[in-house]
Amino acid sequence: MKWNATSSVRHDGRNLDLNVANAIATTSDETYVFAICLNHTLKIWNLATNKQAATKDLLGRSLQDPDIVPYTLNPAETSFMRVFNAERAMDGGHRFYVVTYSPFEDGKFKFWAVKGGLTSDLIIEELFPESVFRPVDPDVTGNMFWSIADFQVKSREEGKGMELWVLWRNHGLYQLYTLHFNLQTLVKDWSSNWVSTMFETHRQQAPPSLVIDDVVDPTEKWLQYLLQPHRYLPEVLETALTVYQEAIKPLSSASSAPKKNVPLAERLCSTIATAVSLRKFADDEMDFTRFCTDTDSKWRQFWQVAEDLNKRRFEPVSLTYDSYTDMPWLLLSDSCAVIRECSITELLLHNSNTELSDGVPNMIDRWRHRNVTRELGPCYDTASALMKVASDFRKRFSPELEGACRAALHAEIFSEPSSSITDRMETFRERCDFVNGISNKAFDTLDAALSEHMKTDCLPMDVFNAIIHTAALHFCGEDSELASTYFGARVLVSGAQETISIMRQMFFDLLILVTFVDGEWEQNSKSDFNAADLFSTMVDLLREYEMMDWLSSNVRKCPDSTPKVRNDLSTPSRSLKDRNATNKNQRTATILEDLFVTDIKPQQAIDSPQSYTLTLGIRDVVAWITREGEVNYQNAVAHIQCDLIAKNNIDLAWDFSRFQASTSWSTYVKGRLHVAMSEFDTAAIYFRKAAYLLCMYLIMPSC
Repeated sequence: MKWNATSSVRHDGRNLDLNVANAIATTSDETYVFAICLNHTLKIWNLATNKQAATKDLLGRSLQDPDIVPYTLNPAETSFMRVFNAERAMDGGHRFYVVTYSPFEDGKFKFWAVKGGLTSDLIIEELFPESVFRPVDPDVTGNMFWSIADFQVKSREEGKGMELWVLWRNHGLYQLYTLHFNLQTLVKDWSSNWVSTMFETHRQQAPPSLVIDDVVDPTEKWLQYLLQPHRYLPEVLETALTVYQEAIKPLSSASSAPKKNVPLAERLCSTIATAVSLRKFADDEMDFTRFCTDTDSKWRQFWQVAEDLNKRRFEPVSLTYDSYTDMPWLLLSDSCAVIRECSITELLLHNSNTELSDGVPNMIDRWRHRNVTRELGPCYDTASALMKVASDFRKRFSPELEGACRAALHAEIFSEPSSSITDRMETFRERCDFVNGISNKAFDTLDAALSEHMKTDCLPMDVFNAIIHTAALHFCGEDSELASTYFGARVLVSGAQETISIMRQMFFDLLILVTFVDGEWEQNSKSDFNAADLFSTMVDLLREYEMMDWLSSNVRKCPDSTPKVRNDLSTPSRSLKDRNATNKNQRTATILEDLFVTDIKPQQAIDSPQSYTLTLGIRDVVAWITREGEVNYQNAVAHIQCDLIAKNNIDLAWDFSRFQASTSWSTYVKGRLHVAMSEFDTAAIYFRKAAYLLCMYLIMPSC
């Protein structure tokens, strides 16, 4: 090594000089260039003179001190600096502001003000030099190593209402934090205004549990889970299937492998079947229990392969902020995601009652376009606690008990009530088998959790009603001349799926809690708790959300958004070229998207950021399906059934028929379904029944 050799760092097969810049930005007037160099310095160049105007160490250390330890930045990382303007933010004649990040000394942010440069030397002045700005670590225990992948700054005039977004990364995991602050009160805001974003809950839905005595085969449950729209891309499942087939190749022959032209679901079943064998006991009895367990185990192994591959699609790459619409964007390795504001239900669900109580002032200050106090209501802390108690109680259920509760719910919502609500609740409890399924420990844990927030013998009815009213019960959409792009429609579909999933699970948890509490604790005379009313209300809501979940879980072919090929119905036949063009201009979409999302017009982000109008649009999609107060639920379901029949989705229409009620119109629609299935005798029965009901409807008012 030469004594006078220039220091360098090896990267990607090259030796890089330590003065090389790996992050660069220009000022808004394009007069200066800011650069972060590998030697841990911030340098500024004057574009008019092409000369270096100023330099600073990222931690404010003296560059002339020979005793300081030299730091070298990683050339593979580039997120070390952001330049922004904040006019009239602070006194001192500052022209620009810079926020820098150094990964050394446990990671520190520094805020700098730049002044001078017109008739005097350019000066970099550190703001708040006595303060240490370390971001909130996703894991304060230190068990996992997180690093900052990117950060962005939303600037404002006078330095008020600014935001700092920080993206943390741990291999395939990521967590996004944001700080709402005023530049003058940065030190105070830094210690109290950090909040984190929540992952999409429908992506985290747990795989199906194994229930030995379940009437549903494990294969059917796994197929429904894996092939649910937007959960896994077909390419992910195809790749996972190839990897899995290679892993089990010694157990299967090459001739038994299904061909590529076979549908994916059939190839999945065939591959799993080759790895499972039906065993016998000594007396030649078939061990079906072991076969069910082995089948579930092989499906779970395949799911793990698909899940590992799918996680790689969501590795974070960078973060950006759209200042025009006030919405942050997250770029992932295979997709991009928008960050939206939480609805009131999500706020109650993802925060404890203590966090909500402490965070209300911050929410009011940050979300001035929302009436947070009115949205939360007077009992938001108790409502949040009750939602967590109900969720924790259900999570302690065994797979058999939860399966029994699901079966009891389906029996309740898919059958016409023929007894009083009190009798229906007793039947529901018997089907769930709470007596044998819930242990004394689970009972004592629930008793302690409820007693911590309320009296078990005097449950507040207003808290349950407050939770129910957070659902998207009314359509509030406004007229708009805007239209959704393909990406915008996908965002609405994804958000609607997430909303439907969390609301469906939340009401199920509350239904279980109400039914169990009503059978175990007797309410005193001062309590206004009405278990029968809550049971009826939540069963009706769950009936709707089960239907919405079906809409978001089934797909069909629909016209593409590109210009359509003209279809002249007066022509009895079309050429092969026309038919191929028509098929080419079709795409696969969920029924929720094809039937409802296309009707929702995006709201203009004028007085509110787009991150909030997007949340409103998602709630409008959910509310638009039934439009409470405007469209009767039974008529809405019949309308969906008619659309499925009219578009020749006969299999889907048959599966959807379980949601139909026994009204005159729905009975007629059932007859039309059997006509489409060429079951004319059955159709005639429904038509006669519908005719009788329609005549009764017309005669009764005149009596």
